[in-house]
Amino acid sequence: MQWLDLIHARLQNDGLFFTNGFGSSELLAESLVKKALPPAPDVRPLKGPERSRILRFESPRADILPTESRECQALVTMPERWTLDTPVLIQLPATGDEGFLARQKYVSSTLAQVGIGTILVESPYYGSRRPRDQFGTYLNAVSDLWAMGLAIVAEVRALLEWLREQGFSNLGVGGVSMGGALSCQAVALTPYPIASCACIAPHCASPVFLEGVLSKYVDWKALGDEEGRKKLRHQLDGSDLSLFPVPIRPDSAIFLPAKHDAYVDPESSLAAARCWPGSKTYWLNNGHVGTTMFHRNQYIRSIQEAFRLLKATATKTEAWLP
Repeated sequence: MQWLDLIHARLQNDGLFFTNGFGSSELLAESLVKKALPPAPDVRPLKGPERSRILRFESPRADILPTESRECQALVTMPERWTLDTPVLIQLPATGDEGFLARQKYVSSTLAQVGIGTILVESPYYGSRRPRDQFGTYLNAVSDLWAMGLAIVAEVRALLEWLREQGFSNLGVGGVSMGGALSCQAVALTPYPIASCACIAPHCASPVFLEGVLSKYVDWKALGDEEGRKKLRHQLDGSDLSLFPVPIRPDSAIFLPAKHDAYVDPESSLAAARCWPGSKTYWLNNGHVGTTMFHRNQYIRSIQEAFRLLKATATKTEAWLP
């Protein structure tokens, strides 16, 4: 339950977020609600029996990223006998999730067995995209967090366009924790129906960094102590899912909040679900870490259900077809 979250935080965290303060005021002034579609990336299409490969392409928001983060890296894993009718999920990383190993082992391999392909996106500022001057996964400035969100959502939307250009139409986006929150933003900004599954995802970043366990690992002195708290809350409130449009098919979205989450307030997860009338919510009787350890099957089943719901509404396309 919550005690597992607290122990995990104490053992895993050895640094502080935002040691360089707020960072670029120009970048922080950008809205996250970007409706214009980014172009599909210039990468070769999936063909024939090909089941797994790495995609590399320049981020649509390379203009706001450090040099090391400008190339997006994503891992494609397809079922053994896939077709253009195969469902494909773009899966986003949680906070601190670098590389592909964990998501490939616990998500992609299982989904491939049940006939669902995945694209695992590595976040800017993480893994192979981590800036040289960054300590671990602790972002140097608040504007880095803002740039991460702007960039990864644009990358997801570009990948969706790439898949559609190849003829795939059964598409979804999902993620756990931060990945779930960013997946919701990408889904909300996509002008056609897609499946969605957000697990232990907050409705915005404010409660995560100001109230949850991670608030203990923010460099409050660098931000300006109490005045910095107010400014940070105001900034992160700009990531509230209620500021984004409701997606075309909220009824093909599933939310999985955890009742005893110390990282993401359960009320915040519930607030995210309430932003999308018609979506489904399944409560998990665990904490944040416990959910990632013991509820993987529920996450997989929910992804499958989201695609079934999307397929069930596939005849209602007149509203979004050009």
